[in-house]
Amino acid sequence: MREPMNKHEPWDGEQNQAARIIRKLVQVRRKDKDLSIFGSTFHGHKINKTLARKDLLEWQARNQVNLPDSYARFLTEVGNGGTRRFP
Repeated sequence: MREPMNKHEPWDGEQNQAARIIRKLVQVRRKDKDLSIFGSTFHGHKINKTLARKDLLEWQARNQVNLPDSYARFLTEVGNGGTRRFP
């Protein structure tokens, strides 16, 4: 089990949440190959690349913030934010 990125927030057992989100993204890409779902022609069901854990820890220290562990895991395991901006 990994330690939480935020020492003030205990790990809450959502270990598989990132994997579940990734599986769902793969599923929607398979089901919407022709990009017919609203907005998908702009983002293609793709999200930004993940952040390196080191970079996220440095950002948190520099900005004196502690992101919730679940969001930190999303950024480092799933993607750095959502899909491209919708026009």
